[in-house]
Amino acid sequence: MKHIDFKPDFYDQFQCVGPQCSDSCCTHWHIFVDQPTYEFMIYKSKLKDQAPQAFVRTPQGSDYAEINLDEQKRCRLLDDEGWCLVHKLDGLEHLSNTCRLFPRKALHRGNSLTEHVLMLSCPEVVRMLIQTPEMMVFDRLDTPEPQAFDATDYHLYRRPHGYRTQLDWMHAVIDSDYSIEEKLYILSDGVTRLNKYVGHPPNFTSHLIAMAQSNYQEQQVESFHQVKVNTNLQGYLYIHFLELLQGESYTSVMEKSPRLQALLDRLVALFKQDERPITKIKKVLEQPPVSYHLYHQSRPWITSNYLLYRMYMDDVPSMTSGQFFYYFLYEFFYISTTLKLIAAEDVLTDEDVIWVIQSFHKSISGRTFVRLLDELDRDYKALTGQALKPLRLLAPCPFQSKSRNKATLCETDEGLKS
Repeated sequence: MKHIDFKPDFYDQFQCVGPQCSDSCCTHWHIFVDQPTYEFMIYKSKLKDQAPQAFVRTPQGSDYAEINLDEQKRCRLLDDEGWCLVHKLDGLEHLSNTCRLFPRKALHRGNSLTEHVLMLSCPEVVRMLIQTPEMMVFDRLDTPEPQAFDATDYHLYRRPHGYRTQLDWMHAVIDSDYSIEEKLYILSDGVTRLNKYVGHPPNFTSHLIAMAQSNYQEQQVESFHQVKVNTNLQGYLYIHFLELLQGESYTSVMEKSPRLQALLDRLVALFKQDERPITKIKKVLEQPPVSYHLYHQSRPWITSNYLLYRMYMDDVPSMTSGQFFYYFLYEFFYISTTLKLIAAEDVLTDEDVIWVIQSFHKSISGRTFVRLLDELDRDYKALTGQALKPLRLLAPCPFQSKSRNKATLCETDEGLKS
């Protein structure tokens, strides 16, 4: 059995910008160090005199050691300009695994498939995502023999039933002329429907084939536009999300994330200009700023590329596709609402988009995000007696054509396109 490696076309184009990085991985990060690197640095490195102060052993943790940051939360092995002295004096091969590989990551899908990604917690990766229209073109490398990994459950990995058909359906929806909100509604609702037929292949396949028909998608879009958008609910959830994030439970997250803290400070400053923050949020949700539309008009590939890349990172379609879209709807709501608020005050730029997306993936996504949403759901239930439904966070594009057979301002090169 051969082994297959997939990686995005832009994977090998990544280059670290060192001290020019807006959120260097050499500062404010927990940088883990493997045993061979630690022992080399302590006993053999050209920096061995500095090494005892630069590293600290972590005998109780799963990693052997970590970087001991200085008072400014910087790695102690940087030169005056901010470049890595280990790389400079000892060579790339003597960097720790973490430092040598980041932001690269290999996702092993069983013993016969590896998908390579660049992590969105790096600002320069996000820059490549938003500035590279063809970023979702992939390179494939086949090798004769499967690779063996330590994890015992790799041999249990299976693609879900109808994987290729599901993937083709999802890509067809994402490549369509629908707005990003309409696409997310079609995909999220479709995955929910398909989950009912898991374990019943004939029914699953027939329903999936029906969902791929254009008239079915048009019916879903019509249903989407019949959903009453509650901007009061959206405003409440966004504000409460920020309140939770700035609460005592997340103090350690914010202390490690000055870039996220700076973003929240900017949002708080925007809210202080209005007696009721929810009024400002409702305004940008009901009528997104022109700057927001103009930015997407100049980068019509961003939302589709971002969704495709997130699906690729999370191995969608899979048995947990429903879970992916559940969390992605909240992720999209947070990112898009934050960008709309920024765009309401100034011209939206690449740096703004990088700031919002990268700080989310560095500090919020993953377990922290799940925990935040659990608390948000708990508080919402206490207030209303109902569970949160993320599809209600999607608001139709404000510039919609009555005819779904005609392109709208939001869906063509003349306006926002996803």
